[in-house]
Formats: sequence, C-alpha cells, structure tokens
Amino acid sequence: MLTFVKKIIKKIKYLFNFLSRIYNYNVLPNFKTLPPKMLIIAVTSQCNFRCQMCDVWRRGIRKEQELKFSDWQKMMKDPIFSSIEALNITGGEPFLHPELPKLINLYLESMPRLRDLSISTNGFFTQKIVSLVKDLAPIAEKRGIKLIISVSMDEIGEAHDSLRGFVGAFQKVEETILELKNLQKKYDLFFMVNCVISKKNLYEVKKIREWCETRNIPLRLTLVGFFDTGFISNADKKSELDFTKEDKNFLLETLKSLSFRDRNNFASYYFYDMLHLYKNKSRRTIPCPFIIDGFNIDCLGEVRYCFRNKEIGNFLENFSISEIYYKPENLIFRAQIKKKICPQCNATCHCEVETENEFLKLFWFSLTGRRPWW
Repeated sequence: MLTFVKKIIKKIKYLFNFLSRIYNYNVLPNFKTLPPKMLIIAVTSQCNFRCQMCDVWRRGIRKEQELKFSDWQKMMKDPIFSSIEALNITGGEPFLHPELPKLINLYLESMPRLRDLSISTNGFFTQKIVSLVKDLAPIAEKRGIKLIISVSMDEIGEAHDSLRGFVGAFQKVEETILELKNLQKKYDLFFMVNCVISKKNLYEVKKIREWCETRNIPLRLTLVGFFDTGFISNADKKSELDFTKEDKNFLLETLKSLSFRDRNNFASYYFYDMLHLYKNKSRRTIPCPFIIDGFNIDCLGEVRYCFRNKEIGNFLENFSISEIYYKPENLIFRAQIKKKICPQCNATCHCEVETENEFLKLFWFSLTGRRPWW
C-alpha cells in the first residue's frame, strides 16, 4: 500500500512540474523576463581543424587573449548561473583548453540545477575525451545530470577530412566513437554524431545516416547557417556552402524524408518546420531557448543572447553577467531578434531541450503530421 501511495505522489509531482514548466515558459514571459535555463559556453576559439563551414579559427584570437581561469571563477559567482538547467560546452575545440576539467568542475559547482551537460568536439583528441568522461561520468550520475558527448562528422572517409580541413580527421572520429561506445558499457553516458548539412554533403546524408544506424549511433543533423555578426561570422562562405537552385528539389525531398521518420521525435518536427521554411519561406514555429531563457558566453567574455547575433556586453568591462542579461536595452534587442530574425532562422538552437515546455506543439505535430498554427 505504501509503495502504491509513493507512486501516486510521484506522478502528481511530475504532473505539477510539467504543467508548471508549460506555464512558466508560455505565460510568464508575457509579464516578466525569465531567468536563464540554457547556456552555451565557448571555452576557447583555438582549433586544430580548418572546417569549411566555420570561421572561428580565422579570427586569429591568441590563447593569451582568452579568459583566464581566475576570470571564470569571478564570473561564476554571479547568482544568475543558479537557474541554469542545460549547459553546452563548445569552442573552437574545447579539448584544446588546458584547464577544461577544472572549468567543468567550476561550472558544476556554480549550477546546482543542472540536468543536461553536453560537450561538442571534433573527436580528434580521443584519449583526452576518454579521460574526461571517466572522471566526469560518476559525478554527473551522482547528481542526476545527463552527460552528452557530441562528435562532429560531416562525411565518410576522406570527404570528411576535406570538409574539416584535416587529413586523418575521419580516422580519429571513428576511434573516438569506438572508445565512447566502450565507455557506455560502464558509465551512464550518451553520445551522438552531429552532422552539418551543406551543399558539400547534401547528397551524402543518406550514406551518413546508414553509417550511424548500422553502428547504433544516434545522429543529429543540422542545416548550415551563415552569420554576418556573432561568434562564428562565416557569411563569406555562403557562396561555397549554401544550397543552390539546382539543390532545392533534393533538399526538399531530404527534409521531407527526415520529417516523417518518427512523428513523436522533436527532430522530425524540426525538419518539417525547415521543409516549409525552405519551400515557401514560411516562418519557423520550432522553439528557440535563446530567445526566451538562454544566452551564450565566449572565451573573450563576450555575452550574446544568440551566437548568430552581436554581443550585448562583455564581462571584462566590469559588468556582471546578470547586468548584461537583464539590461533593458538588451531585452529590447532580444525582442527585435525574435520578431525580425528568428522567423527565418534555420538553426536547431538546442531546441530539443525545450521539448517539455513546448509539449503542445510536438503533440499537435505527432497527432496531425502538421505544424501548429501558433
């Protein structure tokens, strides 16, 4: 009888939390600014690859220009980090940062509500990745944090090397993936392959999907984006990587096939949304955490609501992160982003972390196979 009562109480708590999240995300933003729940930190701009779709390495930022550990320590004292639930650590290549384990421990200490920790990597530094997972996985499991390693792979074999500008890149990715699969036997670890679809590999997407499926590896596909401002600033690559008129029919067929693989999957909803965006430029309905309750910090102390847009402040200019995030003129700028830029944005924006908050949109899609009208 006692066990039955506990189960009922657990279900009631889950339902309450579920409804509370929907209310907090869909109603409260109309009356107040939500504290941030999603955060991306680019711990370094240094990278050993020369990827065609990314210009971070072209910025010429020297290691000595980047934030020191003491800077991060000072920054993390800000109470704004106490509300963060999902953290993505990226770069450059984060495993090039000499103090990455120390930084992650610092972030964990500063984010008591963290439930998702993901690290994006090009997969080259296999042993560093393995070592970090071995140290980090038990800590994450004890705290109930989902640990995710995202390994970039845009092609198979030498074609991947070409896109990533590094001979032997694919071999290292395979090695890292094999090691991560072995680690899953012992640790509570989730890892996936992340592939950026561009003109260069559009016609090979099926091959990449099959490669991952035969090895039982989750695959996350994203569409290449171009930005005039922001941390990446790769607009000069548009002519090389953007889809042409000749690619359009194949692109639409690819998006269509990805849309209906599993209507209960948030990724399917994303691709269905992108199908309409690329087909007739209709506005996106997929949610973006960074326009509601997320932000980004880079290795120079620059703060952005979205990595695709200009900085809204810099920690090194004696501003706290809270001051920058809640500054009235910055909030006005974020509202402008939401109105003018977001409707035609093709980024995933870690939108899967908002699945619970946007449950009604996903439910409508899974039920009808259509995008919601709201």
